[in-house]
Amino acid sequence: MPVENGVVHPLVSVIIRSMDRPTLSKALDSIAAQTYPNIEIIIVNAFGKNHSALSTECGNHPIRIVNNQESLNRCQAANIGLHAASGDYLIFLDDDDWFLPHHLERLQQILSCNEAAIAAYAGIQCINEFGEEISRYAENFDPIQLRIENFIPIHAVLFKRKALDNGAHFDVALELCEDWDFWLQLAEMGDFKFVPEIGAVYRIQRGAGSGIRDNKVRTRQVMTAIYRKWISRWSDDTLWSVLEYARYHKTAIASERVRLKLEEVIADRDHQILALMNSTSWRITRPMRAISSLFKKIGASD
Repeated sequence: MPVENGVVHPLVSVIIRSMDRPTLSKALDSIAAQTYPNIEIIIVNAFGKNHSALSTECGNHPIRIVNNQESLNRCQAANIGLHAASGDYLIFLDDDDWFLPHHLERLQQILSCNEAAIAAYAGIQCINEFGEEISRYAENFDPIQLRIENFIPIHAVLFKRKALDNGAHFDVALELCEDWDFWLQLAEMGDFKFVPEIGAVYRIQRGAGSGIRDNKVRTRQVMTAIYRKWISRWSDDTLWSVLEYARYHKTAIASERVRLKLEEVIADRDHQILALMNSTSWRITRPMRAISSLFKKIGASD
């Protein structure tokens, strides 16, 4: 285990499920640029027998390639990657996304200082095909919200090997949202620590990726399957917390509608006042209003 300036650096495994996209090279470059010194890269060939040739090195870090003659779905490739990884800490990176240089170091530091934590995650910047930021994932951890929907992209999270030792795996029955189901498993084993800074970039392209944005019906079916899988495992307290969360959300939406309506009324009133003040009649009667105001002041002083 490498030691640098008296600091021990456990091995971090970065797992890439490669579909042989041309963006793979940028993903690998972002790993080579990491400030954390002890990394192995596991590339699972999810594309199949015609995948492009790959190097066995990425900067100072070794690459281990798991080849397959047939294409793999996302969960199959993820489980193969987990099985092949040797790291004390593990993280996924899709072949069209990338890390910022400090990402692994910051997450590993947080996990090494928190025994009760099973995972740590950072904020994610989302960009479109033109490189423009369109949104961010950067929310504090909320276990109830996680049970309602996923808000943590897969390459945001570094997790401890004990998650695998405790049986965590990807459910091959899921076509989508497999990372959400995986986080739910990890959340049963320990805490998630949030690092409030952007650690990686998520490239969102129309018609590409997991299809979550492209097929709403399919996404709904998969999310419903996940709810059915987990709801029978949750305690009464957990179920009640989910219901309370939904009730609060409904109240918050109603309050927000009232606030927006109020702002609309105020804006309309201000617009009417401004229109009146700019009108011809308002300007013509200005001297009369001034005289009237003067008489009122005189009357008040008598």
